[in-house]
Amino acid sequence: MRNVLSNTEFYILQYLWSLETPTTFAEIMVHFTEEGKTWKKQTVNTFLSRMIQKGYLKSDKTKGPRAVYSPVFTKKEFHEKYAKDIVEDYYDNSILEFVRAYTAGHKLDDTEKTELSSYIQNL
Repeated sequence: MRNVLSNTEFYILQYLWSLETPTTFAEIMVHFTEEGKTWKKQTVNTFLSRMIQKGYLKSDKTKGPRAVYSPVFTKKEFHEKYAKDIVEDYYDNSILEFVRAYTAGHKLDDTEKTELSSYIQNL
């Protein structure tokens, strides 16, 4: 899979999605310290740098002396991209094969069947 986020990077990304505006490094540090994380500044900086390199985060210094960080993708866009990557990388780009694998050993209830059928009809 391409540019996979670590669990910690995804955790940071979830926090950034919860914000309405870009945030500074200092604000990120305060938030995670208040959550009980004992990460050092260099550790958080490394996570942010990796997320930028992977294309999930952007840094902007044009609005002041300090960089502000924000996600490149909305949460919805991220989930859509992630799901497409999984189908492409592991299921030969076949949604049918993905659904077969996902539902193996799991019966869809009538509501799920109806919703899935309706969704497919509207594609």
